[in-house]
Amino acid sequence: MTVPFSFGHFTKTEMLRWGVCFATMLALHGGIAAALLTPQTEGDVLDGVASVEVDFTTESFKDAQARHIAPGEEHMQPYLPAPPTGQP
Repeated sequence: MTVPFSFGHFTKTEMLRWGVCFATMLALHGGIAAALLTPQTEGDVLDGVASVEVDFTTESFKDAQARHIAPGEEHMQPYLPAPPTGQP
């Protein structure tokens, strides 16, 4: 004697789909938890990255073309008092 596979209004296809979704999310959460619980290696993540050095000494600008441009006007922001808040 066979019993039809149905849980209320869920069909076999829906149960299979939700079961796969549940298993996927369980595996995802388990993987994230395992990654957080494993011991981390010493050092920074960027230890293996080559650095970029920028030299701002006058020696680095010796070949730069001189630009004789007059400085522009000095712009000052006017002082404006804070607006009243309306509270005593």
